[in-house]
Amino acid sequence: MTVDVSNILRESGPERSSELVKKLLTKGLSAATARQRVSRARGDVCRLDAIRLPNREKFLFLKDQYHSTEFWSALISTLENTGSSYRYAARSLLRRGGVRKTQFHSISGAPRKLKGHVSYNRVLNALKTIGFAEETEDWICTSPRMDPEFAQLDFDVRFRVERMILPGIADWLRRMGFVSYNKVELLSGNTSPEFSSFGWDLVGPSYLSGLATFRDGKPKPGFFVADICLVGELNKADVEYFVQKCQVVRKLRNSRPFHAMLLGEFFEKDALLLGRSEGLIFATLDDFFGKGTLEATRTLMKALTRAAEVASANPDALATILETLGKIEGASLNIRGALFELIAAHAVKTCEGGSIDIGRKVTDREGNSAEIDVLHWKSKQSVLAIECKGIHPSNEVTLDEVKDWVTRQIPVIRRHCQSQHELVCARNRFEFWTSGRFENHALAYLTDVSTKTKKYEIGWKDGTDVGKYITQIRSARLRNVYREHYENKLQ
Repeated sequence: MTVDVSNILRESGPERSSELVKKLLTKGLSAATARQRVSRARGDVCRLDAIRLPNREKFLFLKDQYHSTEFWSALISTLENTGSSYRYAARSLLRRGGVRKTQFHSISGAPRKLKGHVSYNRVLNALKTIGFAEETEDWICTSPRMDPEFAQLDFDVRFRVERMILPGIADWLRRMGFVSYNKVELLSGNTSPEFSSFGWDLVGPSYLSGLATFRDGKPKPGFFVADICLVGELNKADVEYFVQKCQVVRKLRNSRPFHAMLLGEFFEKDALLLGRSEGLIFATLDDFFGKGTLEATRTLMKALTRAAEVASANPDALATILETLGKIEGASLNIRGALFELIAAHAVKTCEGGSIDIGRKVTDREGNSAEIDVLHWKSKQSVLAIECKGIHPSNEVTLDEVKDWVTRQIPVIRRHCQSQHELVCARNRFEFWTSGRFENHALAYLTDVSTKTKKYEIGWKDGTDVGKYITQIRSARLRNVYREHYENKLQ
């Protein structure tokens, strides 16, 4: 058999150029001939030009190996073994399955723009070009061609829960005096906090001794930065993106002093040792917020992932979440808001029977979209679509919010119901539930619209009305927890 690159790639799989040269040397070729064979290899031999490896190496593979399991396995190993700057984003995205667009800057381990470093936009474009990642309107996720299992995960639930926890971290840092009270920036679906050209989930200026410096008698703050990653136990490879960001920032000439924290569920020993050796804070949810927080957070993820099932059959799970996570100052309002629709769904299911669905996203034939927070129906009899807004009891639903619901969302939802066999019926009702209040103009508008509308019914419940309705459910524990977290907050 002829000793050439194609045969070696067929035997051992995709490989980087230097390793191919080594394998050719074992076949009796000289170093110069081996390097020449690799550089001139053509035909079925392809090069991955989108990914630049250190020392100008190339990743080679055969045409029929592209996007195969061995291709991805060999590529990830090559990125790791060569110390490629692309490895942080690839590893982070592979572990998470998908992230919001605003979050990719943070998990990539790459800066926005920094001399001598590959930018996170360039990293993203390269991963998309080779088919490792795909980009949708809101998400960046691993391609189904790379790993079909990860492509099916519910990224939205994890992102929502992590964003619920972040304000709790910020509140603790404020109360302890670690950061300036009104200057903390948090990652959201629209914003990505930045410090020294890198993305973070939380960034706040700090005037603590050791971080702040003085010039001309005026203090100049240092910073506190943090990321949160709730994907199970984190190993050394999982945390290296975070360590990389911190190492680069420390070497920057004009960077401010900072402390950095990574919050996770668990950490393997090697990961913890790496963090400590770099002077970083690696903390678990239970470490930071107290025992039981992790279990409650996982229950919350399950509740949001399988919302209708949990709301129908497991009211105690909702009570546990509120009892534990509701104590986290800063995060409690977000958590109460997310659980309000589950409690509403449980109440409707218990009191009215029938079937329920939660968070159903619908689109009409014109492409207009809406989300039904709680959908309750009895086949061929009635349909009830509830808009839920879980807010502080003293807060108010505005006129603009109810107008959007009536003029934009209800028409889309109604057309959806008319197109579904199980939802076609003579009676449609739409209700707006809130744990707070309606402002006077909003109430006047709802009253006027409900009187004039004849084709379907419009109703609403404020916090007092919802509280009365909740008293009908069988779970005394959930009734008491609702009273504590949605009604007594006025006191």
